[in-house]
Amino acid sequence: MDTRSVLCKILLMVVSRSFSTSSAVPAFSSYDSLFGTRAQLQERLTEYVQDTLSYIETVRDFCNQEQEWTSEREAELKKMRDISENQQEKELGDILTHTLEGLKKLEPFLDAVEKLAVTSTHVFSKQIFRLCGENPEGVKPVIEDARIDARRLIHFKRNPTTFFKPLLDNVNVLIFQLNNYKLNTEQLCDRMRRSVLNGDIYKCKSGQPLVCLIWNTRKNNKNQMLDHLNQLYEIRTNEHTRLAFLFQEKNAQKFIKVFNQRRSNMWQLLKDLEDTAVHLDRMKKGASISTVAGSSVGIVGGVLSLLGIVLVPVTAGTSLGLTVAGATLGGLSAVDGLVTDSTEIALNSQYEHDAKSYMKSYMDDTIEIEDCLKEAINNEGPLVKPSSADAGKITHLTREALRTTVNVFEGFAAITLDKSERGIQAVMVDLETVHLSSTQQLAKAKMLKTVSAVRRISGVLNFLCIGLDGYSIYIESQSLAKGSESKVSKIIRSRVTLWRSELEAWEKMYNSLSIGKETINETQDALEKPFLP
Repeated sequence: MDTRSVLCKILLMVVSRSFSTSSAVPAFSSYDSLFGTRAQLQERLTEYVQDTLSYIETVRDFCNQEQEWTSEREAELKKMRDISENQQEKELGDILTHTLEGLKKLEPFLDAVEKLAVTSTHVFSKQIFRLCGENPEGVKPVIEDARIDARRLIHFKRNPTTFFKPLLDNVNVLIFQLNNYKLNTEQLCDRMRRSVLNGDIYKCKSGQPLVCLIWNTRKNNKNQMLDHLNQLYEIRTNEHTRLAFLFQEKNAQKFIKVFNQRRSNMWQLLKDLEDTAVHLDRMKKGASISTVAGSSVGIVGGVLSLLGIVLVPVTAGTSLGLTVAGATLGGLSAVDGLVTDSTEIALNSQYEHDAKSYMKSYMDDTIEIEDCLKEAINNEGPLVKPSSADAGKITHLTREALRTTVNVFEGFAAITLDKSERGIQAVMVDLETVHLSSTQQLAKAKMLKTVSAVRRISGVLNFLCIGLDGYSIYIESQSLAKGSESKVSKIIRSRVTLWRSELEAWEKMYNSLSIGKETINETQDALEKPFLP
């Protein structure tokens, strides 16, 4: 029977059926609408299924190379720990270049897991369609595994490019965070590997349709399914909806509330820290200029004093006036140096005290926000309520995932970093160390200048004073050439760079959750709702 005969027969059946009903809608119009809805549904369903299989393929590809990826990160961690001992900034930059390349390879995998977690398992029912001629329900375990560990994805919600900057003062924090990424990636792959590597999933033969509809239902039901499918498609493509779904309503609301209470203060604290660093650098520059100028005068005074003594036999003692003038200049230079150092010590101590106060306040706010994130990651219960048939299995796997999460956090606690520093706890140790170091250096310099002043005024050992002044000019000139950045201000700027990256990530998360929280319940209902009416 040719195509024209088939179409004629279908048309006659529709017309005959229209005469037996009281419908006011023309029969051909009803048939055309029914045929159009089915075609749209077929097209949308094929697109949804095709995207799902693409995400599974992405996950499979990364899981196949995960061990190599992990080995590369472990090698980078080892080199970074060596750098924390040897203090080589150029080498750190080279290592982090490779780190960022590795994290770039990780992004498609994380995105695929997140989208699989918000994919409806009900779409893949054997009652609806055939997938490459096979039962499509084999896709369900992959989606369920993605949901169990999906909350781990919250760990990765930051910008690696702005976070992993080659700053030596932050190296221990970078080590901790990279190890965090490595451990969570291993856990995600261990979970997903069980389902995605279990044979080839639906490889269509040449010329075989991807999706073949096998059910027959009413037009109204097809419209409902098309609307439902459009909603599911929107859920999966909307990043705000996906993030809010990972947090769930309670934790999303808590993060929004806590961050909103602290965000303004945290941004202001970062600004205050930057201002403090500027003041410290100005003090350092001013002190360096003063030291160079004072030491130059001291050298002139020392030379005059020596000339006065050397020329005594020739001038019959009249040259001693030069010695007196030189001693006077040397004494003024030394006294000016003592005043400069005393002022620098006092002001630096005040600025450093302010910096420690700002940092402590910032860390207090940070701890509150990180606690919210930990609650969201460790939240009990599945993201989507499973069907009664799968409830026991999903509950067991979810509890297993939570136990693994606890073990991961215990693993973080066991990480031995340089100086036993972890994360932001390193800040106060570093700052206190540098503060003591700079204060001791200034104190030593003050002592030397005191000795220098006494010797110049007394006219004794001026050649030694000239040497000290020359050394001071050399050191401070180098400092001026490098920009006169103090050690304390350098640590402050390094931490501000790190914290700004983190704060920007939280700000983005806050804005995204503020939008996505409105759709959490709708998302939940759409994913739990059976696809076939």
